[in-house]
Amino acid sequence: MAKYVFVVSNGVPVPANEAIRSHAIKTALQLRSKTVAGGDLPDGAADSKRTSQCKNDLIGRFRLGPASIKSHSGRSKERSQTKMRHVTFRGTEKAADDSQIVAVPVNINQNCFSSNYSPNIEWLGGNILDPFGTIPIPSNPRIDALLKYFLVCFDYLTTTVPSNKTWLSLAINDPLLMRVTLCMTAAFGAMQTSLFSLDLRKEGWKLKGEAIHEVNSILQNGRVTENLLAAIAHLGHIASLEGSSEEADIHLRGLQGLIALRGGIESIKTYQVGRFINWADLEVATARGRRPLYPLIYGLDRIKLPRYIIETCEYPSLSRLQSLGPGYQTVMAVIQLLRQRVMATKFNMDPTLRDVRALLLSAAFLTLDHIEDIPTSLEEQCLHTLLLATHLFVCAAMKQDYHWTGSLLRTMAQRLQGSLEAGPMYSATWVHHLPELLWVLFVGAVIKGEDPQDQGTWFVSQLEVVQKLLRCSTRTEFEEYLHYVVWDNRFGVEFLDNWWADA
Repeated sequence: MAKYVFVVSNGVPVPANEAIRSHAIKTALQLRSKTVAGGDLPDGAADSKRTSQCKNDLIGRFRLGPASIKSHSGRSKERSQTKMRHVTFRGTEKAADDSQIVAVPVNINQNCFSSNYSPNIEWLGGNILDPFGTIPIPSNPRIDALLKYFLVCFDYLTTTVPSNKTWLSLAINDPLLMRVTLCMTAAFGAMQTSLFSLDLRKEGWKLKGEAIHEVNSILQNGRVTENLLAAIAHLGHIASLEGSSEEADIHLRGLQGLIALRGGIESIKTYQVGRFINWADLEVATARGRRPLYPLIYGLDRIKLPRYIIETCEYPSLSRLQSLGPGYQTVMAVIQLLRQRVMATKFNMDPTLRDVRALLLSAAFLTLDHIEDIPTSLEEQCLHTLLLATHLFVCAAMKQDYHWTGSLLRTMAQRLQGSLEAGPMYSATWVHHLPELLWVLFVGAVIKGEDPQDQGTWFVSQLEVVQKLLRCSTRTEFEEYLHYVVWDNRFGVEFLDNWWADA
């Protein structure tokens, strides 16, 4: 082949022949070898106007690190010594705060990050999640780790909800939502285990401060958007995760005024935003022992279930509760909702469907509407205790969908114990409703049994008494009595195993 061959193009793409491909490969190899050696580029490349204009824009985005351009013989040795490089949102190789770039360890569920990646493969951008700077806030290794943790380990369970949007699709387009989402992720990780990285926790505090500053700036401009409401609800949830129900209550009450300015909760059109506000409101109301501030956006009036599920949940009959007075209707309604939720799951309905999810939310809100009622008779005290027990059961079941703090459930169990101790435990009123009392004590024992300090000893001792009064000698009989109210074969299984193993 001649040293130079002129190729004339008419502008129509055509497959390259063998000679052209060979020439392109050789030229690329020569350029690479000269770059490694520090030599000058060919005149054509050096004089290229486009290359000159784009050079600064390209730095930091797709440039390979030094370890990637060393010779093949030394690559394996150097690879283990090369620190992870991280690309920021603006295309630089410095962290957002100009700090030294280091690999931040994630001590919680680290295997869920590495299980899908092979250590023998070099990933674009040093195995970072967002090499192209798509998230709306300046990135750094800690931001990247929190985003991984949110995607892999923390889940709002919105992926199968019949909607075109997930929560991440909202947050990825709004810096404020992204900040509060990652801050919440850090708070949740710290709540789950003391081994959670302190660097990530500090990043969460920094994001929280930035989010509060941004919220204040938006409010000064007089704009009240749905994303702003969602961000404030997140701040309330973050405060709850951090153990401050007082701070969470301040956020939610401030949010109440902003929602009123927009025309009420009905003005919120985005399902994910409305559901999260209801969730945060439920969490704070439960912790504070008060009524919710807002009605359910997606409530009972919109729930549609198959007829066979509704009919199945009518048995065993709850007519026995009528003897407890007019308040029995509320208790019956809550129990029916719990049964429907259990049966929907049993019939393989997706628990993340709006109608299925709304069953538990509706039951919880209906219970909280009466949580501040003061009983004036033994019958009303029994109904109040049943409501507290159903509320505890609801929140324990919702723990699979919503990430409550463990202390919240223990607080509710303590509230239930106080209600039982407020009236005679074995009065004539309770004696006529021993199956219901057995269920109440069972729910309390399961939740308090998870407390390493208490281990539910009070509930267990009372449960033994009621079991003897009912002459319940087998596990089958025990579970049949639990069916009188609600029986979920996923709830308290470990407790029952231990209970009957010691019997």
